[in-house]
Amino acid sequence: MGYHTLNPALIDGEAHLLEPELLVYGRGPSGKLEFAAFDYFIPGAFYPSPTSAGYPGTPPLLHGLGTPLMWNAAHNGWIAHIWLWKKNPDGMFDNFNPEIRLCECEISPTTPLCTP
Repeated sequence: MGYHTLNPALIDGEAHLLEPELLVYGRGPSGKLEFAAFDYFIPGAFYPSPTSAGYPGTPPLLHGLGTPLMWNAAHNGWIAHIWLWKKNPDGMFDNFNPEIRLCECEISPTTPLCTP
């Protein structure tokens, strides 16, 4: 949902509160992109999935809050959102925000980025 911008230099197997791997934008009422949330991401290559033999039994944490990340099979990694700029009726830390529309393009392995 929304448009994500990635800082690849922050993909290091850790999630730090003040260094979100992604910024999330959504379309406002005028159609203009507006800042919506921080998104934290740890690829499964850095921290095994809950179904993996190497899973240590607990999810990775968002350092600075101690919040556990959630496994996202579609992205093969651990994620957490903080909806500071766009209210999320499901809660500030919920991974999905029904107020943010889906990206208007298809994400696939051959087209990994969505552009507005």
